[in-house]
Amino acid sequence: MFQAQAAGFKGSGSISAFAQYDSIVNTFQKDFDQFKQSIEQEHRQFLNTNDSVFAKFLKDSWLVLLAALVFGLGCSGIHGQLKPRIEQNARDKIARELRVLFGEETTVDEVIDPADPDGKRVLYYKASQNDETIGYALQANGGGFADKIILLVAVDAEFENLKGIAVLKSNETPGFGDKIKNAKFKDQFGNCPMGQKLIVTKRGDRGVVDYRIVSITGATISSQAVVDIVNGGAERLKEIVKQ
Repeated sequence: MFQAQAAGFKGSGSISAFAQYDSIVNTFQKDFDQFKQSIEQEHRQFLNTNDSVFAKFLKDSWLVLLAALVFGLGCSGIHGQLKPRIEQNARDKIARELRVLFGEETTVDEVIDPADPDGKRVLYYKASQNDETIGYALQANGGGFADKIILLVAVDAEFENLKGIAVLKSNETPGFGDKIKNAKFKDQFGNCPMGQKLIVTKRGDRGVVDYRIVSITGATISSQAVVDIVNGGAERLKEIVKQ
């Protein structure tokens, strides 16, 4: 009897424990379901709100977006059509400048860089008259006072003297540094000896042909930049042609 009562007591306690466990699990599941529903509702509201904002944005700005797209495609197409002409104009300008430096009867040939996979990059230019090489030239650049300066540096066939320079691109300060384009400054480089590097001097006679280049008043930095570009360009040109 005692054993039966003990067994009965143990069994009823076990049932009570399971009942409490089920109650806790059910309560937790209920709370979790409510939390999940709340999160899902907030997520739907967020999507709806942002969809509305995006839809309003498209409605208000579709014409601007379309115009920008058409304009971009148009610019790309125009650039593609004009690119060959732009490149040809650049070549024609260089040829004209070289004829000024070497003479009107000069024939200009482009020497292409053999290392260029596209076969387009010009290594240097060869100037000829009556099938005889009279000189060489290349584009050289460096930093000026305001922006990059691009020059055409020309030398004679023996690399004894400079034939002169041409300014292909410059955005130096108007009234000061942009005077590097003026003949009064550029003509100093014509027939300068290549035996030693050119230097800049603030005073001197621009009519005297030697290694001294008289700077532009108020534009010493631009003047020095041009001299540095010429020195480096002439040296590089000699190395390229002689190799």
